[in-house]
Parts: sequence; structure tokens; C-alpha cells
Amino acid sequence: MVELQCPHCNEDVELEDGDSGLFNCPYCDKEFYWKSRRPGKLVTVFLTISIIFAIGSGITYYLSTGEQTTECEDCTLEESIGHSIGTGLAEAVFLEQSKFCGSISGIFLLLSIIIYAAKRARP
Repeated sequence: MVELQCPHCNEDVELEDGDSGLFNCPYCDKEFYWKSRRPGKLVTVFLTISIIFAIGSGITYYLSTGEQTTECEDCTLEESIGHSIGTGLAEAVFLEQSKFCGSISGIFLLLSIIIYAAKRARP
């Protein structure tokens, strides 16, 4: 419930949350315009995308810092080196993916803030 003052008679008028448009004042019966200040669907979608990418960033970062597996005792030197390179490469890929997801999350968060601020600034 939103409580506002009629611009004509200054009486308090209650409207439902999210209502927008032309309304008649129940006291003076004159029309007035009210626009809801809800964030909007685009801001909500962008914030959701930002959260999803933030979670993805956290998961991939966790995977990039996982425990090193112990090398087998019967492996040749070449197999040990190949295993180390493969493990290091996978961790590097996960770390880069974590950075990418974090960047995308930040971009969508920033876009959400800009869109919300622009909506609030409009008369």
C-alpha cells in the first residue's frame, strides 16, 4: 500500500503497490497521475543474471583451487609431467572462467544500477 497526497486538496490517498496511471481523488474527485517507483522487469532480470554469474564465478574459482591429486607411484617421468601439465592447465582454465563470470556479473550489476537510477531520476 502506498500513501500519497492528492496534488489538488492535499488529502492522503492510498493506492496499491505497483499501481500507475490516472486516479480520481476520493475527497475532491479531481484526477491526478501517479507512477509506481518499482524497479521494473529489466532491472530484475539483470540482477538475476548477475547473481547467476556470481555463483558461477564462485564455483569455477573453487574448482581452480582444488586439491592437487597425488601422482601415481608407478608412473614414468613423462606421465608425471603430462599429469602435472594437464592438472595445471585445467586449473588455469577454471581460474580464467571464474574471472570471466565475475566480470559478466559485475557488468550486469552495473547495468541494473544505471537503469534503476535512470528510472528514479525521471519525473
